[in-house]
Amino acid sequence: MEGCTAAAWRSTATARPSAGTAVEVLTREGAVASRVLDACAPAWRPDGALTYVRDGELWLRPGEGPDHVVISGRDLASAVGPRAELEEVAWVDDRRLWAVVRHRREAVLVRFHDRIGSVVFRARAVEGLRVDRDGALAARTAGDGVTFFDPAGRRLLSVSGEAVSWAPAGHVAAVAGRREIAFVAPGARRVERLALVATDLEWLPSR
Repeated sequence: MEGCTAAAWRSTATARPSAGTAVEVLTREGAVASRVLDACAPAWRPDGALTYVRDGELWLRPGEGPDHVVISGRDLASAVGPRAELEEVAWVDDRRLWAVVRHRREAVLVRFHDRIGSVVFRARAVEGLRVDRDGALAARTAGDGVTFFDPAGRRLLSVSGEAVSWAPAGHVAAVAGRREIAFVAPGARRVERLALVATDLEWLPSR
């Protein structure tokens, strides 16, 4: 499950899993600013608040006050079914997010607005959620490579690859594959390919 091993970045800090079941928040200089115990799958909300998964639920660490649950096991059960557990999230804005929920032997992709979730997609595995500025999603899905969904949750297309990064302006993503980099405009269902081997990539903002 990538969510419990991947770090989450923003311009002023990084949240990353550390040894055991904890999340560390690092300053831009790399110093440890805080540590969250019994946590994994960190994700920054657009307002700068840190969220993380604990016991299959989504928790929020606000700027002030105690940490608290923002998506509970009951919310997950209402959306997916009993004994559902959260694995990973990616925020669209401060009220909407995409989530991977484990239910029985399936990974279920769910769109949440506040605590209300709607199922979008099911597969053996879904991970590596990446959201563009308009709320479209790219994620690695078992057997398909990288699959793209529009902001409403409609599946658009899949491209062979292991890593994906959205352009800073959105609408176009780069997908790293074993033999090429694919530049994907999912809304137009257009793919252009560059014969360049890459295992990972990150689209940097222009200066």
